Amino acid sequence: MGIIEPVKQMKIDAAKDEARLEKDTFFVKNLLSLTDFSDKEIASLAGVTENFVKKFRKAKKK
Repeated sequence: MGIIEPVKQMKIDAAKDEARLEKDTFFVKNLLSLTDFSDKEIASLAGVTENFVKKFRKAKKK
């Protein structure tokens, strides 16, 4: 196996990570806007940490 294959895989993995972050962010922001769920409930539903949710709740209050 040459160097090209691992580099391609790294790029694919990075793209997947970015897409997941965008999806999680979108879902968390919608739950914050449309529900009165706690940070813990939203984190559980979205499969993210409470700190991830708190970051967006704090930004929403500004």
